[in-house]
Amino acid sequence: MRGRDSTLAGPSARIVRGRYRDAHRVWHRGHHDALRTAHRGRRTQHPFLRAQPVGPDPADHPQSVVTGRGSGPRFFIDAALSTGANITLPERAARHAKVLRLSVGDHLVLFDGSGDEFPSEVRAARRGRIEVTVGAAQPGVAPSPLQLHLGMAILKRDAMNAAMQKATELGVAAITPIFTEYTDAPRGSADRRTTNWGGVLASAAEQCGRATLPELHDPQSFTSVLQTPADLRLMPHPGVATSIGDLPGNPSRVFALIGPEGGFSSVEVDAACAEGFETVSLGPRVLRADTVPAALGALLQARWGDLA
Repeated sequence: MRGRDSTLAGPSARIVRGRYRDAHRVWHRGHHDALRTAHRGRRTQHPFLRAQPVGPDPADHPQSVVTGRGSGPRFFIDAALSTGANITLPERAARHAKVLRLSVGDHLVLFDGSGDEFPSEVRAARRGRIEVTVGAAQPGVAPSPLQLHLGMAILKRDAMNAAMQKATELGVAAITPIFTEYTDAPRGSADRRTTNWGGVLASAAEQCGRATLPELHDPQSFTSVLQTPADLRLMPHPGVATSIGDLPGNPSRVFALIGPEGGFSSVEVDAACAEGFETVSLGPRVLRADTVPAALGALLQARWGDLA
């Protein structure tokens, strides 16, 4: 007779191992089903895990107009909004709403670039078509007291998009894309990219809470923007001693030139200085062209704008 610690061999061992595998499969399936049931139970017990209307209960507003301070996802609408109107979200906004799985009764915030925001409510959602009832207008975040206008050399696609996004987040009032000596983009491609840039500005404004968009001008040549009026005109340039903190006065309008990946040529620097531009340093390190708008915007807003 075998001892208790003996190892089974032969047909008996195969039978035992087979029964063990079958029992393990049954246990594993049962354990998996139990976990799945428990997970469903958690979802049932915690409705906040599902998309829910943000803000007051829609039943409290029989006319489906939200009257409190807006909350929820923000959508830019490129058309004038009016309280009580029923509108269909444009394609871009509708795609975003679909990704967020907005449904009837969900709250959202619309803005049209006028400076006001409109807490609103979804009244119908079907087949990618989102209908919204526009709520009462409320003042949005006030724009910076510093009107900062950037003349940005046209960069490669991703870099230009990133530069425009950060400029929007930092409260820039206007952007003019410019062609410089070292710009690596033909004029035709820049014209085609203008529509895309508008979408970048809108998305950035939605994300950062702005109620206005930067004014986007048509692309211009370098020489044509040298006459842009402002209280102070700047050209960030490496190797100069003057910093933003050294600049005197309290300007309300600043126009700044941002160079391309290869920087401005010496001819362009001389031409800007001849027109009264101040060359300034942004610190001891050389920044990428798509980083300059963020660094310059932060320094100027901290000195004269709404980051002070």
